[in-house]
Amino acid sequence: MPMIDLNTNVTVSERARLELARGLGEAIALIPGKDEDSLMLRISGNNDMFFKGRDDIPMAYVRTDLYAQLPDEEYRPFGDAVMRLLGKVLAIPSGNVYLTIRQIPCWITRGEQYD
Repeated sequence: MPMIDLNTNVTVSERARLELARGLGEAIALIPGKDEDSLMLRISGNNDMFFKGRDDIPMAYVRTDLYAQLPDEEYRPFGDAVMRLLGKVLAIPSGNVYLTIRQIPCWITRGEQYD
């Protein structure tokens, strides 16, 4: 039950949005026990964002929420794939991307609670 919330100040075309959705679906499968079948995405472009005191450089914040309790090293392949994807699709340098992963201990979906 992962949720990826991608926010960027870059304009995201329809083609880029579809490429990001496909790429994030592939990336989430790099985390043990996760796959695109349960992935929810929000892709938001043209946001007012500042990084290093500037708003004129391409940047992104990617928040990833997971119902999981995995060792930190299990997330590295996912993080690497997301950085490459944002560089390829939106030309955002990896140094201008912040990616967080929150391990959620309780998750409710389909009227069922998981904890």
